Formats: sequence, C-alpha cells, structure tokens
Amino acid sequence: MKIVPAPPFADAETRTIARTINASAHSLTGGWSLRIGTEELGRGDGFFVGADVPYAYVPGAEGVEVLEFRGSNSFDIRLLANNPAFWTKTVESVTAKREEWTKEQPPSGMSARST
Repeated sequence: MKIVPAPPFADAETRTIARTINASAHSLTGGWSLRIGTEELGRGDGFFVGADVPYAYVPGAEGVEVLEFRGSNSFDIRLLANNPAFWTKTVESVTAKREEWTKEQPPSGMSARST
C-alpha cells in the first residue's frame, strides 16, 4: 500500500471541492484512481489528511471510489470554494453527467441500495 500525506490542494478542473475537516482521516482508493498533489494513487493506495488541513483531489479518467476512515463519528466540514463561478461550473458538470452516472457500476462492483 502506498500512503502519502495530503497536500493543500490539487489543481485541475475536475478536482473535488477543496475543504477542511476537523477530524483526521485515512482514505483508501477502493477503485480506479486519483491524483492528490503530485501523487497518482490507484486501487488500494491510501492517503492521510490531518484535522483542519485543506485538501482536494482529482479523480482519474474513469472516476474514483474513496473510502474514508475517521476516528470520530461526528465532524465538521468547511468548504473552501467561495467563488460563484466555481459553483456554477460544478453544478453544470454534475447536471451534464447525472444520467451517465446512474448507468455506471462502481469499481468495487458494489451497488447502492435505495431505502
């Protein structure tokens, strides 16, 4: 397993929303890949993010499935995107891909159950 510290930000159009969380986490890529900083992580690789450390990652071309493990069952997330243009682009991207995503199988082969 390759474990790397999380850098402050990843820089690409498809990165996740930069954020901080007030509880440390160890994250594992359950499938496909991601880039965090300069590190390319594949299935089974992990990264650690300390409490209140800003981070974001870029999903690989196929997307990514991430499992997060925290030492707390209660925590606060602070989103760092205070830019209306960022949120507009994000909503447009999600809207454009929504139907396509409903037809995809997660890389782990697990499927979500609706309740």
